Amino acid sequence: RECSSCGERYREETQTPYWARFEPLAIVGECPAHGLFFRSPAEADQARLKRANAMRPMLPPKEFAINAGPKSADLLRRDVNCYLDLFSSRQLLYLQHAERIVSTFDWPAQLNLALLVSTSLEFNSMLCGYKGASTRRPGAIRHTFAHHAYSFPYTALENNPLYPKKASGTLQKLFHDRIRRARRWAALPVERRFIDGSPRSVPIPGEKDSGEETRRQVDLRSGTRRFLLMQGSSASLDLEPNSVDAVVTDPPYFDSVQYSDLAAFFHVWLRRMLPEGASWDLDLADSAVDPHRNDGPGGQYARVLSAIFAECHRVLKKEDGRLIFTFHHWNPNGWAALTLALKRAGFVLLDKHIVHAENPASVHIANLNALTHDAILVMAPGEIGVSGSWSQPRRIDKGDSFAFCQDCSSVLGWMLDKDLQEIEIEELWFKLLA
Repeated sequence: RECSSCGERYREETQTPYWARFEPLAIVGECPAHGLFFRSPAEADQARLKRANAMRPMLPPKEFAINAGPKSADLLRRDVNCYLDLFSSRQLLYLQHAERIVSTFDWPAQLNLALLVSTSLEFNSMLCGYKGASTRRPGAIRHTFAHHAYSFPYTALENNPLYPKKASGTLQKLFHDRIRRARRWAALPVERRFIDGSPRSVPIPGEKDSGEETRRQVDLRSGTRRFLLMQGSSASLDLEPNSVDAVVTDPPYFDSVQYSDLAAFFHVWLRRMLPEGASWDLDLADSAVDPHRNDGPGGQYARVLSAIFAECHRVLKKEDGRLIFTFHHWNPNGWAALTLALKRAGFVLLDKHIVHAENPASVHIANLNALTHDAILVMAPGEIGVSGSWSQPRRIDKGDSFAFCQDCSSVLGWMLDKDLQEIEIEELWFKLLA
């Protein structure tokens, strides 16, 4: 935090582009005979860096400008105003060549390669750190969004994405782990089942995750293995009423993890590699998670989710249609907002299943008293008349993650069954979780 000799406090040289605020300290390599090794940069290494800096691509800064958002504000506070500044010169040269090569392929190879290059950014930016001190995973990389936010390592790591082995963050490893593995699963999908008390991965007979893309909902009714992809607002779907069997989704995490903001880190590159692949103009103001303040039950989260759930209610089959999603939160505001959104849309809770959620060792939740379980909530349109399925709760167990999610789910079901005013719902959640 400060100089041990003069006592001056550390401060960042914000007038220097972010990528240039670091000096090379060490190089890590691998010897076929002796494994990992470390050494200080030599003159030849410094010359390579200097040559790369002289070749640094001059890409249009306007295309990579950083817009203010709840997470990107951390970049702007450090005078990082352009996504290009988050990449070393060699990383930018890699991206420039990748963009040119990807454009020479036909669809869908172009799509898969663009997504591969895009996902490699998470392991190849100057926001990456080194966690190779771990004997369990020597050489591993702390990727850009390990904390679900922009974090700034004191020692950045410049990876080599073209290293020809399956090492941390390389194209080889990412291709096999994310592209090839997904394609194999699509050809022969598997699911986990308990056999003799142990979970096993078993194939699903006759299943295949592929098919023919259609442009209209009516075309889904003829033939098999057809699918329809739409990009747009979930609050306004071009689907017929009373026509959908199930909506399976994962709502935003109430007051955290603004994916819409963080996604711009990837979008600026995908837009160049796949200019016609999607509509790249995004309005953060439409995000369910309010980018400007800690939301309450009457805020943007409840308002946006109400509109989305109302649209789900419109398109679902009223007899046996289902809305299924996961949710957990410590905050009574989150549960109250979810309850209001579902109640306004006309849903009731049909069933609940409590399952293990994220590993508590994950960097962004470690030592934060985070919930380790999720509630899978199965909702039904209220018209089917299942009211009375849930009894009035007495208390919520806040000492156990599983019991907490179980109790909160039951409270949600009871509130949706009862004719409660919105203010009553808010007050009851605060009373139970305060």
